[in-house]
Order: sequence, then structure tokens, then C-alpha cells
Amino acid sequence: MQRHERRLRVLYLTNIPAPYRVAFLNELAAYCDLTVLYERRTARDRDAAWSSRGPRRFREIHLRGVRTAADAAFCPGVLRHLRRTAFDIVVVGMYSTPTAMLAIAALRALGIPFLLSTDGGRVRPEGWARRTLKRSLISSATAWLSTGNQTSRYLTHYGAVADRIHRYPFSSVHAADVLEVPTTREVKRSRRAELGITERQCVLAVGQFIHRKGFDILIRAAALLPSDVGVYVVGGEPTAEYLHLRRDVGAHNVRFVGFVSDSDLRRYYDAADVFALPTRQDNWGLVVNEAMARGLPVVTTDRCIAGREMVDEGVNGFIVPADDAEALAQALLQALAPEAGLRMARAALATAHEYTIEAMAAAHIDAFERTGADRHSRGMGPDHPPE
Repeated sequence: MQRHERRLRVLYLTNIPAPYRVAFLNELAAYCDLTVLYERRTARDRDAAWSSRGPRRFREIHLRGVRTAADAAFCPGVLRHLRRTAFDIVVVGMYSTPTAMLAIAALRALGIPFLLSTDGGRVRPEGWARRTLKRSLISSATAWLSTGNQTSRYLTHYGAVADRIHRYPFSSVHAADVLEVPTTREVKRSRRAELGITERQCVLAVGQFIHRKGFDILIRAAALLPSDVGVYVVGGEPTAEYLHLRRDVGAHNVRFVGFVSDSDLRRYYDAADVFALPTRQDNWGLVVNEAMARGLPVVTTDRCIAGREMVDEGVNGFIVPADDAEALAQALLQALAPEAGLRMARAALATAHEYTIEAMAAAHIDAFERTGADRHSRGMGPDHPPE
């Protein structure tokens, strides 16, 4: 990407400095003058080690406000920053927090064009009031940033204009972190020895032990797998519910691993043969990106937006219905078949190379430039409201 003589001045509103988001914002700041407004310093339901503490290439401002959720707050001070006219582009990342809602209402009232970004979404039955509010918020934007077909359909359902939706490859993975070739069997054996994995094959899952992630379904599916297939769930401490379920269904091949460092997590990825995300609902699911970057085929559900966008059925993974343990077990067995391993690993890496932080930043800059050009072609300066 070529740099421009005058860099775009961008204001980006988001909720928390999540590690993946900070990595993306750092990359984006290489191509624009970026100011980021945060609602919260961290999420209440996350391990302290999860928060990003690395260097920043952009200016960041932590708003003061009242906490309203684990990762959101109501920050009236956002209005002071929105009234400034020094920015070429304003991005509201997500629309559902009280601060984002206030920002959208203010931008609309002030006649300031803005882009609305959302990681994903699925149209579901809802009441009139909720549907009306979402349509009012989403349709207020000048243009939209979408993670793919699923998200674009969601946005247009709530009033987005199709030809002003700009797609970008959502990711938490740098290009340098995507393997060039699949991990060899020798390396996998070495990693398993280091981690104490004794089973012949390994299924990996990563995430918190919350109902939405569907790990209860994975435990039930594990009971249907051969005993020499180990199922390792990394990322948190299981509650009694999961421990009792493992015992009750006889899933003796399920191992629970707590929170681990990034370097240790990579070792688990390299030790595994397939990755499972049995989610009941994920607006994206960045672990899919991370697993494919390590050459793992992915088995996930039809409720995972990342899976719907990135998984090519039978090529680099499988999509199964949510809450279906038998279908999950069958898909895992297909992905574990000897003839599938190397072929699916290569396909997963090819997909991961298309979904990198660098590609994500490049798509954003392109969307900013096209939005600015389109606005000026329609005679909309910074003080004119969007159509």
C-alpha cells in the first residue's frame, strides 16, 4: 500500500483495548493519523493477563463513564470529542453499547458522516421495539464495514445501503504468524510429549467455560470418539457442571487445561490434529483464524460467523448444526481421517493467508478513501448529513 502525502485523520470509537484490536489499530496507524476512544480499560469477565499492554502507534483516550456491562460503559464525554472537526473519517465500532448509541445519535444530529463497523450478526426473531432501535442505529451511518456475506446481509436487513458496505477480512493474526507449510508429524509428536498428550490423535478447543461456547456438546461428542482421540479444552477452569457431565457420559478422553500463555497456546495448536468450536452463537470467532493459521482444519457450527465465512465444507473443515453432538463427532472423525490431514491442513493455511491483520488494515484504508471520495462526489462535506 502506498502512503499518501496527507494522511487521513481518523477517529475510532470502540469499547475496550482487546489485544487483537490493539494489534489491528497499530497496523492501521501505519497508514493514517489515528485517535482511538475507549469506553473501558478492560473487560470485567477477562483474566488480567488478557488485556493488551504493548506499545501503541496511535493516540488513545480512555473515556470516563458508568459501567453498564462486562465490556461496555455509558460515557457522555464522547460528545466532546465528536464535536471536533479535525477528523476526515469517524468510525463507530459496534452500535450496541450506550456510548455507541449516544455517539450515533450525536453524529446524526451534528450532520457528521461516519462509518459503522460490526464484527458480525445474525438476524433473529425480535420484538418491534428492539428491531426499530437497531434499524435506527445501523441505518444512520454513511457507510458500513462488514466481515463478509453473513454480516452484510445482517446490515442490509437493518437499513444499510448495499453498495456502501465495505468488506474486510477480520483477523487477530499477523501475516508472519501464519505457517507457510503444515506442521510435520515429527513436530506434532514432539509438542505432544512436551505437553503430556499421550493419545494417538488430538482435538483442540479454546475458550471460556460459558454455555454459549457449547463445550457441553463437545464433551458429549468426545464420548462418541475412539478412546485414543484426546479432546483438550484450553482457556479456563471448568465448573462442576462440566466435570459432572464428563463423568456421566463417560468422556474419559476429555482433558481440561486452564489459561495458558500465548507461546504455550501455540504449542497446543501445533500438537493438535483438528480444532473444534461447538458454539451456540459467535458473532465471529477469532479462534477459527488462529487455528487455521497453525494449519488446523476447523469443525464448527452454523452459528459461528467465522466458520460460515472461512470454512469450505470438506476442504478446510466442516460446519455442523449447533447442539448436535452426534454430527459434531462425525465431522471430527472425518477431519481426523489419515487421508484428510495434510490436504485439509494446506487448505486451512491458504485461507488463513487471506485473513491477516495486515489485510484487514489495508481493506479499512481502502474503505476510508472510497467513503471520502464518494461523499465528496455527492457534495457532502463534513458538515452535511448522510443521505
